[in-house]
Amino acid sequence: MKKERVFSQSMFFGLILSGIVSSALLFLSRFFAGGVMNFREDIWMYIIFAPAFAIGFGVLGLYLYNHPNRSNQQMWEITAISVIAMAMFSGTVGMAISEVISHGFEGANLFGQILWGFMCALFSLPITIPLGKLIVEVLAEFVGSMKIRML
Repeated sequence: MKKERVFSQSMFFGLILSGIVSSALLFLSRFFAGGVMNFREDIWMYIIFAPAFAIGFGVLGLYLYNHPNRSNQQMWEITAISVIAMAMFSGTVGMAISEVISHGFEGANLFGQILWGFMCALFSLPITIPLGKLIVEVLAEFVGSMKIRML
């Protein structure tokens, strides 16, 4: 019962975070391009991040719940693995699903999306790993507080 609750609340944490990250990326890209943010046109960004963040943070929350005593090096390793996995999943599978939903299967360039998804995920690691460490620390505190409340 406790683990299911931790998993579901960590997934909810991931869904909220996917909305925040998607909105921030859309706002920044539109701001620097000189445009106005439109949530209806940019629904693909939410489709890309939501499954990856929900599944990733659900599993990560369970891991943090089951392994409460971690060193700083272990947290960096956990962060690197989870950030790479979520970036690869959202950049490849999430983008392919979003493209098929938005434009149909015939017009989707799946090979190009998978190739560029891997490249973008790898090139963005110097930015995403430190931000991911901050987010994983927040999730660890959240899971730790849930553990105390459930006792």
